[in-house]
Amino acid sequence: MRWCLLLVPLALFTIASPADAQDVDRAELESRFIGALQQRGLDDLLGVHATRLLALPSNDSSLVGLETVLAEVLTRQGTRTTDPNRRKRLWERSDKLYEQAIGRDSAKGDQALKLYEWSGLALRRSGLMWDLSKVLVDDPAPVTAAREQAEQALRLLQQAGETTESSLLAGAKASGELDRGKLQSLSAAIRFRRGAANLALARATDDVAAKRAALDEVDKQLTPYAKAFGTEPITMESFLTLAEAAWLRHDAARALELLKPFEGKAVPEPMQQRARRMRAKLLLEASRPAEAIALLRSSSASKLAGPEEGLVLFEALLAQAARVRASNPNVAAELQDESLAILDDLEVSYGGYWARRGEQILARLGTLDEDETNLTLLRRVARILERQKEYEKALATYDRAARQAATTDNQVLAVEMAQRAGALRFELGEYADAAKRLRRLAASHPSHAQAPKSLLTAAYSLARLYGKESDDRILEQYESVLREHQRRYPNDETASEVRWLLGELAERRKNWPDAIAQYRGVSASHTRFPKAVTALASIYHDQLLGANSDASQATARREAAAVLEGLLDQPPAGSGSSAIARYVLARLWSSPGLDRDADAIALLGVLTRDPKLPDAIKGRTWDALLRLHLRRGETEQAIALVEKGFPDGDAVLLRTVSRIDPLEVSLSTRERAAQAGLVKAVAKRMLARPEELSRNNLFNLRLLLARAYVADGSQEQARRLLKRLAADSPNDPRIAMTMARNELAASDPTEALKLLSALRDRLKRGGDAWFEAVYFTIECYRALGQTEKAAKWLAIIQQLYPGFGGGKWKEPYERLIKELAP
Repeated sequence: MRWCLLLVPLALFTIASPADAQDVDRAELESRFIGALQQRGLDDLLGVHATRLLALPSNDSSLVGLETVLAEVLTRQGTRTTDPNRRKRLWERSDKLYEQAIGRDSAKGDQALKLYEWSGLALRRSGLMWDLSKVLVDDPAPVTAAREQAEQALRLLQQAGETTESSLLAGAKASGELDRGKLQSLSAAIRFRRGAANLALARATDDVAAKRAALDEVDKQLTPYAKAFGTEPITMESFLTLAEAAWLRHDAARALELLKPFEGKAVPEPMQQRARRMRAKLLLEASRPAEAIALLRSSSASKLAGPEEGLVLFEALLAQAARVRASNPNVAAELQDESLAILDDLEVSYGGYWARRGEQILARLGTLDEDETNLTLLRRVARILERQKEYEKALATYDRAARQAATTDNQVLAVEMAQRAGALRFELGEYADAAKRLRRLAASHPSHAQAPKSLLTAAYSLARLYGKESDDRILEQYESVLREHQRRYPNDETASEVRWLLGELAERRKNWPDAIAQYRGVSASHTRFPKAVTALASIYHDQLLGANSDASQATARREAAAVLEGLLDQPPAGSGSSAIARYVLARLWSSPGLDRDADAIALLGVLTRDPKLPDAIKGRTWDALLRLHLRRGETEQAIALVEKGFPDGDAVLLRTVSRIDPLEVSLSTRERAAQAGLVKAVAKRMLARPEELSRNNLFNLRLLLARAYVADGSQEQARRLLKRLAADSPNDPRIAMTMARNELAASDPTEALKLLSALRDRLKRGGDAWFEAVYFTIECYRALGQTEKAAKWLAIIQQLYPGFGGGKWKEPYERLIKELAP
């Protein structure tokens, strides 16, 4: 029997009928593209593409292929993640996709194949969880997951076996059905995999009866294969699985007997390696470490075959060192040093997982020779103690290792041990000691590559300590450490983090120049860069675009705009941060003295079309663009923006328009006309549905419309609307003021004076409304040709209020003074 028939590959797509002929080229291209992604192991891209294709109309055969491809991808992604919750979600999605794929297959043979493939996913997951349990020895979750996935594999294999047998008994070959020969091969593969799944279940269960039953199933399923097919792969695989089953029964003699067929036979090297590792482990269990070492160092195994074999040799060397320590301490020391060197190589070549596995063996064996001069040994012991949560002992060992390294002039290890001790103090919340240790380390090894990191961690420690104690002296130390870092290591990779922290500190203290300088220095490649740009933009906004900003700040605003423009040429990670900075840049461009309104409109337009625009600036962005159009007298563009629909609907639009006043005295003729046109357009739209407005909003909108009528010369319409409003709210001073201004605009200053005279007595002196009433009283006298009276009123107000309240009426009154000057 050829084993290759047992592992039938996935059929990605099948073009099922002539009706699909128009899709042949597309389907073929999709199939080739997915195949290429699979070959290159590009799981993320493969997952995205398969998910997109699943959302498109396809025939069932194409969907089955896509669903199984994506299921495999999700299983592999779950294998790589360290988050157990994410792993569970990915694997649940994978199972759901296989379930859907099986439901689409009408032919039982195809359903059986899918169930078989699905069982392979479950079995690989069980193996992953079992490997993970060797590191997370105190966590029962990986073992539980390994058992659950093995049980799932067995359930799926049971279904696959029943479906296959049903197809074989039926004897017919339906359209799309596997032929009889492939069904027989699949049946054999299912029986073999049941043996492997029962072995996985036996590993992961503590129940003695359940373990025994699972191991009996392994023997039942695989013994026939071990007898029938010579050195075929399925035979040798069966020997390996049966040997491990015997090992789990604590029958080492039978396990070694089952591994004898691998001696001196032409067996594929991966199987030889697995057999060699198992024999070595069995020898170790039998307290025969010297033989295990000899086996792993045999001429056929002159080079260690991967990390598993290295780990077995590491354990064997330690065990042999323990055996000869009393009789030959020098040999024991050599064996121990060799074992530790292997563990170092495993960590460098294969990663921290293998180092942790080795350190757990060290902890379990407890055979280390406590040699105070052996730095490698001290380093490993300290790490083991730390993982066992023996923190004080770990710290003491790290300190001993650091001192010994310094004595032997091993600066690399001295710094590593001292830094780890300081970092451990930080992790334990002992921030004062952590800061002290790490500052001392940086001072004693200022040229070492880790010195900048040590100094930065010292700063973090002081920040945490300040958070607990709120002592300003700690804050001073924190700043001192950061400044020291900035002086010593301005070009280190940690320098941007220090600049960010100093920027935050300067901003907290309202030291704006320093905050700006620090934020500007954060590198575009650093993770803090987007936040630094946002922080910088916020400072510029508050300092240069606030209510008190004026034309005298044009130079500062121009410099700020240049800074932001330069930073935004380096795309920060995160569209939200970028959008906030771009909003501020547009506001700077449109501020007095910069004359870049067109650039500002273009940039704000881009932002309003961004679906990911942060809510925090969404309304402000539209408002800024609207006001800019109005300032330029672009009534049509302003109305078009409104008609396009403000974010969050008419409520936001109403708030925005309510901040507009077409009768604002500082407006130019062009601006006044644009504002009046916009208000009328919005009022027409919203007053068509008055029932959707609150009574207060309805009143305010109508009053705003009346002011728009006054502004654009529609005096009669203004009179009618104001009369209706006055009937509802006879005491509202805003109505009286608008009436007076309407009469003045209608060339009836006498009527306007009557209204203003009655109004002034009702207003609070010195308030904005009072200053407005007085201002237009003076304008009425000017309109009547009574210039001296107007000047007299102005002189009295100037004497009473030299700064004219310091608000928005200061500039209009100063203009009046110039106009009425003799």
